[in-house]
Amino acid sequence: MPRFDPEELLGGSDQEFLVRLYGTLLGRWPDEEGYRHYLARIAGRPDQRLPVIAEIAGGEEAQQRGVSLGAADAAPAADEVARLAADAGALGIEIARLRMAAALRSRSYFEAHARAAIAARLRPLEERLARLEQAAAR
Repeated sequence: MPRFDPEELLGGSDQEFLVRLYGTLLGRWPDEEGYRHYLARIAGRPDQRLPVIAEIAGGEEAQQRGVSLGAADAAPAADEVARLAADAGALGIEIARLRMAAALRSRSYFEAHARAAIAARLRPLEERLARLEQAAAR
């Protein structure tokens, strides 16, 4: 009986998540109707990934394959993924705003100072975003 840890299935974009989920639990590529249905449920909502995993794993097709989920303590992971996604989204917006501000600065004496200030503020944000994305992908 194949046994899967739901936390190992959580990472990636919404599309990657669904393709991996179908491949892992059902051994096939997602059908168009199921793909659209589940994509609409999880789009930008990482907190919905664990319920979708449980739903697909509990379905008739997965049960016929003998699929079983491990890690009964997966609920905290959903909260953590949601928090990481929110942090990553907020940091992404801040990074885009800072880049836009840098691009719009005039070519004056203040431009060099503004770019240095923006770069100093942007660097730790980009590093934090990279760490959050790595943690969410686990």
